[in-house]
Parts: sequence; structure tokens; C-alpha cells
Amino acid sequence: MKHPDLTDNSYAVILTPTEDDEGTWTGEVTVSISLSKDNTLEESDKRELEMLCEYMTSVLPAIEDDEEVRELLSSYVGEAISRLPESSLEKDQQVFNFASLTKGNA
Repeated sequence: MKHPDLTDNSYAVILTPTEDDEGTWTGEVTVSISLSKDNTLEESDKRELEMLCEYMTSVLPAIEDDEEVRELLSSYVGEAISRLPESSLEKDQQVFNFASLTKGNA
């Protein structure tokens, strides 16, 4: 799968569902962070972006462990999706872009 917005400076959080012997999702996922070896950003910027990815991946245990966090994020995602134009489809992949300016403070 090739994402249309990927560059050598892209960071990706990848969710891979765990499947049983019949190919049914077990409800578990493996989460990984991917970045290119050809990344040209400054080391300090790389560290900041890696930390942002770590924050993003920490959402999974947080929503499992804390009902308030789960409800807060559920409300936010529902509202954010309702404000987006129709999702764009790129051949066989669905692309959701949640653009957010962090102003360097991710």
C-alpha cells in the first residue's frame, strides 16, 4: 500500500490487526512507528516528531484503562469526522487527514 502523502520526512503510526487461524480479527493490534532512514530533518526535530508518535500510540492503553479518556476521545473524533468533507479514496485505500497545527509544541 502506498500512501499519496508519504515523503522521506514522513512519520507513520501503523496499526496491524492480530488475526486468528480463520483470519478473524481478535481485537488486538500491534502498533509500530515507521520513519525513513533518508529523513533529512534535524535531530532535535526528529526527536520531537518521534515523541509525538509515541503520544499517539499511547492513546491505545489510555482508552483501555480510562473511561473518561475513552469518552473524551470518542466525542472528539465523532465531531472531527463530521466536520471533514467526504473521505477521499485512493484506489483501494481510504485516507483520513486530520490536520492540526502544533506550533512546534506537539
